[in-house]
Amino acid sequence: MVALTKVTPLLVAAFIMSGCISYQSDSTHDKHNFSEVHPGETTTGWLLDHFGSPQSVNETASGSEIWHYEMEETEDTDVSLFIIFDFSNTTSRTRNFFFEVDEGVVTKSWRS
Repeated sequence: MVALTKVTPLLVAAFIMSGCISYQSDSTHDKHNFSEVHPGETTTGWLLDHFGSPQSVNETASGSEIWHYEMEETEDTDVSLFIIFDFSNTTSRTRNFFFEVDEGVVTKSWRS
């Protein structure tokens, strides 16, 4: 019976704190709509509407164009444990998106 009275406060504390842990992560990488680009279907008008004007446009030897976009991706993470521990972190990186365009239609897309 003595062992149970020593363990009970620990069990109560563990039970109370188990509901006080939170984790949240938010990322912008899906907001760039890259996965919605479909070669052979997506038009330059769609690119301009969703990505804006490209950073550069270069013509290829075959006469098509390479549209280059440079975009910042961020991820915000927040982890907290009751009032004892709170951690927030934001990470950023630059991604390059490339679209080969011929006669107003995307023919190829890639990113780095």
